[in-house]
Amino acid sequence: MAKAGRAPRILALILSVSSLTLLCAAGVFAQGFGYGTAVVVLRSSDVLLAAVDSKEIYRDYRDGKAIVDERTTCKLAAAGPYYAMVAGLAHGTNGFDALKEARQSYRASDGLGDIAARAGSAEPRLLIPLLKAIRDHDPADFAQRYRGQTVLQLTLMGRDNGSPRVIVLEFIENESTADSLDLSTRRMSCPGDCPNPTAAYFLGTHDRIDEAVTHDMNLIRHPDESRVEKLIHFEYTDRPDLVGGPLSMIRIGKSGGTILRPGACSIN
Repeated sequence: MAKAGRAPRILALILSVSSLTLLCAAGVFAQGFGYGTAVVVLRSSDVLLAAVDSKEIYRDYRDGKAIVDERTTCKLAAAGPYYAMVAGLAHGTNGFDALKEARQSYRASDGLGDIAARAGSAEPRLLIPLLKAIRDHDPADFAQRYRGQTVLQLTLMGRDNGSPRVIVLEFIENESTADSLDLSTRRMSCPGDCPNPTAAYFLGTHDRIDEAVTHDMNLIRHPDESRVEKLIHFEYTDRPDLVGGPLSMIRIGKSGGTILRPGACSIN
C-alpha cells in the first residue's frame, strides 16, 4: 500500500522537450476512499490511443474502523461518439459519479470542448460534498492526501474537427479552511495548448513510466497499441499494489473511436 500523503503525479510530455508536471491523488470513496490508477494517452496528428487499468484499492470506514479491499472497476465510458477515462475521486454514496457526469454532459452535435465545458461545471457539484465527507471521516488523511492537490482527473478523447483530440480536466482542492471547501479547475488540450502534435499524457501512478520515457523518447513518438501497453505495464510491474486488473484501451482514428480492449468495462 502506498504511504499516505504521497500523491501520484500527472505528466504531459511534448516531443518539443516542453513538459508539465502536476501533483495529484487518485481515489474512490463510498464510506471512505480508494486509490490506484494508471492512465496512458499517446496522441499524434493522425491517431490517439489511450489505456487505463481497472484496479481499485478501496478503503471503507465501518464503526470507526478502516476496512481495505481490492476491487476491479471500469474507468472508461462512452459519451456520445467520445470517450472518458477517470482517475481520482470517481464516485461516492452521495451520488457523485465522474464518468456518469461525463456521459450526461454530451449533447447531440457537441464537440469535445462542449462536453469539457459542461463537465467542468457539473463535476464539482457533488465532488465537493464528497470531499467534505472524507475530511469529516479522517481529517489528518484528508490533509495529507487531498489538501491543495488534484483530487480528480477526467480525460476526454475523440475525433474533433477532423483530428484526434484529448482534453484533460483536473479538479484541484484549494487548500480550503476548516469551515469551507473549494475546487479550481485546470484544463489541458491537444490540439490546443500543446506546441507539438505528438504528445503523451500520463495520469495517476506513473513514476516508472516517467523513468522509461526519460531514457527512451521513442516510446512516445509513434502512438500504437504495443507502445501504450508497454508503457502502462511498467506500472503493472512496478506498483502491483496500486495498478492491475484487465486493461481497457481505445483508439481514435480517421473513422472515429474504436474499443480495442474493453477490460473491466461493458460499453455498447
